[in-house]
Amino acid sequence: MKIIDGDSLIVRDSSGARIEMRLYGIDSPEWNQKDAFLAKKYLSQSILRKRVSYTVYDYDRYGRAVVLVKRNGRIINEVLVQKGYSWFYPRYCRKKICASWKKLEKEARRKRWGLWKEKNPVSPWRWKHK
Repeated sequence: MKIIDGDSLIVRDSSGARIEMRLYGIDSPEWNQKDAFLAKKYLSQSILRKRVSYTVYDYDRYGRAVVLVKRNGRIINEVLVQKGYSWFYPRYCRKKICASWKKLEKEARRKRWGLWKEKNPVSPWRWKHK
C-alpha cells in the first residue's frame, strides 16, 4: 500500500494488481497545499501496513476506484472528517451517510481539530481554482 495524499492511495489486491483509489465523499488538502502533510500522515498512521477492507462505489475520470475504506469496523473516510483532516465534499458525497459527515465536519471545526486549527483553511476545490 502507498499513501499518495490525505484522500488517495494505491493498494495491491489479492492477485497483486495495483489499484489506485480515491476516498469517497471527502477532500483533503492537495499535496502542495497547507496542511497536506498532516492529512497524509493521519491517513498513513490509520491504515498503512494494516488490514483494511474497501467498497468500490464508482470510478472517477482518472480511472481511480472511488472507495469507502474500513479498518476494524470504522470507516476511515468518516474518521478523517471527524478528526479534522478532510472536508466532507458536498459535490460528490450524496449517499445517506454524508449527512452525518457534514455534522462531523462542523464539530471538528468547532473544536478546532486538524486543519481547523487554521482560522480559514481553504478547501481543495477552491484552492485548485485560484
